[in-house]
Amino acid sequence: MEGPRPAKPEEFDRLMETIDGIFAGGRRHMREGFPLLFNMDNLQNLFIVVEDGRPVSHVGVLVRDVYLFGCRLTTASVGSVGTLEEYRGRGIAGACLEAAEKGAVAQGASVTLISGRRNLYTRFGALQVGSSLVADVPAGDAGKGVTVRRAAAADVALLQSLYEREPVRFHRPLEDWQAMLRSLEARSRGRNNHAIFLVERDGEPVAYVFASHFLWDEGPHTRAGEFAGCRPSIAAALPAVAAQLGAEAIQMRAPAWDSVLPGLLGAGGYETREEHLSGHTVKVSSVENFLQQLRPLIEERVGRSAADAFRCSTDTAGLYECWVGEERLTFEPPAFTALAFGQPAPGDEERDRRGVLDRIFPVPLPLPGLNYV
Repeated sequence: MEGPRPAKPEEFDRLMETIDGIFAGGRRHMREGFPLLFNMDNLQNLFIVVEDGRPVSHVGVLVRDVYLFGCRLTTASVGSVGTLEEYRGRGIAGACLEAAEKGAVAQGASVTLISGRRNLYTRFGALQVGSSLVADVPAGDAGKGVTVRRAAAADVALLQSLYEREPVRFHRPLEDWQAMLRSLEARSRGRNNHAIFLVERDGEPVAYVFASHFLWDEGPHTRAGEFAGCRPSIAAALPAVAAQLGAEAIQMRAPAWDSVLPGLLGAGGYETREEHLSGHTVKVSSVENFLQQLRPLIEERVGRSAADAFRCSTDTAGLYECWVGEERLTFEPPAFTALAFGQPAPGDEERDRRGVLDRIFPVPLPLPGLNYV
């Protein structure tokens, strides 16, 4: 076997045959459904192991920046992690995952966002992070003055203008928007339905909701995966979004960092619960890149002098060393990730000594939404 390594141009078609076989039952639509990941310009981020000219295992990476309250953080979204059945149990996917992380960090990535919660990802050092309020909103009519319609390709500029005002979001070039809108049809097959709904109040577009109705674990699920714009209008539109998808209810996830939506859901009389931020697992893959990219936010939270005294590096054992002045704190990567995004490790005896760290962290993350791979 050869690899793990990035795919070559002449291997792309055979790679898609492997991916379609693993994830789509042999039906050809993964390329159309996830065009940001599967294209010739992203070959350097499609890591494979090959035997006899056939890709047998794959880990795909999409390197994109996110904005966190003005800071621009480079992330690696990992998806379509799979190995042909006859090659499983040999550690091949884990090797591809490590190679993919190394390649993304070389491109400046500091955080890895992995689609899913497999044991493979927790062994890799990723975990669920953050906090959100989740509500199950029954289908029905939109609130007074609010209407909902499916967005079309002609609405891309409007969708873009609503999204770019969000304080926590992905950097999303126009080409990404256009490709994502085209992909919704390819991903909406059988009983799966993915759509963006424009929300208008008194005839004026004020928000949108990206929602999905799909089968998973032998049952139907309907979820809002991304939203932007006026929060009261979004809350008022959710029953109508569920109805347009033909669902009994829609699951809405409001991140804890959102200053308005959790309160609206909590006051709406819906069944709510607290959960992690999303179904993804997350890892700070380069603490050096992470701290450099977060520097403006760190200065705002603790001041320049304290930011100067705070530094982090990776030791020879792969542990993250954090220096606060002359004091050193050492973290396993999962423990640092938990601290950074709001899930302090249980039984952490160092927590009382981390005054500066607890003023810096947690920081938010966007929902994967349309950037899901």
